Amino acid sequence: MKKLYLATWWERFFAWLIDVVIVGIVTSIIFWNPLVWPFSIGLSTLVAFLYWTVLEGYNGQSIGKMIFNIKMTGEKGEKIDYVRAGISSFGKAFLLPIDVIIGLIARPENKVRAFNILSHTVVIKLESKPPEGVKYIKRRRRK
Repeated sequence: MKKLYLATWWERFFAWLIDVVIVGIVTSIIFWNPLVWPFSIGLSTLVAFLYWTVLEGYNGQSIGKMIFNIKMTGEKGEKIDYVRAGISSFGKAFLLPIDVIIGLIARPENKVRAFNILSHTVVIKLESKPPEGVKYIKRRRRK
């Protein structure tokens, strides 16, 4: 039996926060024009949706997820495609508070959002094991 360790809400939140800051900086540079500014929030949200869909569809990880060593996978730990990443990203980009609340009500024990349920995805903590045939040893300090 394969064991998957679900990422904590805090790991997921801080990964999301890092991603939002990255997207915010990029979009504020791109959409600095005063004519575009009134639409910048909508455009930033759309960019965030595309950012998560592309990165998580490609390898299951956004930059925030890479930093926290967590990954979006299918419910059995399999790689997801762009469609499943897009479904999950839609809730995260456009409906996050509702997405989280419905997910907590529907499956409180699994730490999933509603759009994770719809996309059949979970966010897992990646194992930090050394490569095959290698053993890391901590050096003890001399007193």
